[in-house]
Amino acid sequence: MEQMNEQELKARIDDLEMQLNNKDVEIVSYLDKIEGLEERIMKLEMLVPDQDLEVLEDSELDSKTRLSQRFKEQEEEIRDLKNRMGYLRKEKIQLQKRLETLAKQDGNNRESTVIRIEEKKPPLDALVKDLQARINKQKIIIKNLKEDKPNLAKYEDNLRHKQERIAELKQKVSEKEASLNEKEEKLEQLKGQLSKSQKKKHFGSKKKPSDTNGALFSGLTGELQEKLNRSKIEIRNLQEKLREYKGQKLPENEEKLKEQLDNQNELINELQSKLDEEREILENKIQKFETMKEREKEYHSRCEDLESKLEVKDQQIVELEKEIADLKTEIKETSEVEEDSYTEIRINELKDLIEELKKQTTQQRIEIKQLRNKK
Repeated sequence: MEQMNEQELKARIDDLEMQLNNKDVEIVSYLDKIEGLEERIMKLEMLVPDQDLEVLEDSELDSKTRLSQRFKEQEEEIRDLKNRMGYLRKEKIQLQKRLETLAKQDGNNRESTVIRIEEKKPPLDALVKDLQARINKQKIIIKNLKEDKPNLAKYEDNLRHKQERIAELKQKVSEKEASLNEKEEKLEQLKGQLSKSQKKKHFGSKKKPSDTNGALFSGLTGELQEKLNRSKIEIRNLQEKLREYKGQKLPENEEKLKEQLDNQNELINELQSKLDEEREILENKIQKFETMKEREKEYHSRCEDLESKLEVKDQQIVELEKEIADLKTEIKETSEVEEDSYTEIRINELKDLIEELKKQTTQQRIEIKQLRNKK
């Protein structure tokens, strides 16, 4: 509808420009007629002072016939002018009717543009509401993630404790393995000593002590074997616990949570940028609508000014016609020389008025061009 308004305004300006051109043509025709009247007056002035009384008496009939012919020609021209003025008045009435219809259509178009632009706003509002709802959802997700930070800290603490516990268990395993190796070495040494003592034992009086030594060595080896078995069992249990800790399924780590937070932040930034773009588009449309309203007001006021100026020009043309009619009556009556100066003064005044009209028409053309350039 905005484009239709601009087209209608262009059409109105073109019509006004055509009217101005027609008025220019009328003014040029009036200038030509005034120049013809000036030439006739100059001829009359040349005829009257240069001739003697005798020549005037002799040529009085000729001058009367010439004047009668000229008066007839002037009367024909006056009739033509009256006919043309009648056509111009009809055209003026038609143009005024067209301007009134255009003004009514212009008012209706302004109302329709306002209604249609207001109808276009709800989809944008719906889009803004949708984006706002998405942003609120993302804010809720971020809030939940921030609330889950204590759980994350607890998870990190548990993970750290488990890692420390695994390190302690590894250290204990290594210590137990070292002690087991030491005990195995001692056991091997004792076995070697036992074998040596068995080779060196003697029968007879020393039989009883050898039995006591063998019992002592056997008890010591049994105790060491029990400790070795216990240490092996403990090492086995520690290894199983270590495997359990290593094979335990842990929840998602901190890096994945950070990655999720980064993705959520990127999505929020993207939605915020889209929301800003939509708001900017909406503001630009509102500004364009306001500028179109202002331009429409300017064009309307400008057209009213042009109409008033055209009315003023019509009045001036009517006044010029009256002046020309008065001059023609004066020319009919001016067979004497005394009234020639008065007609010259009136003709000069008419020339000044016509020059002013020309200036006004040129100014109006410049203003119309400026209006077109502003569009």
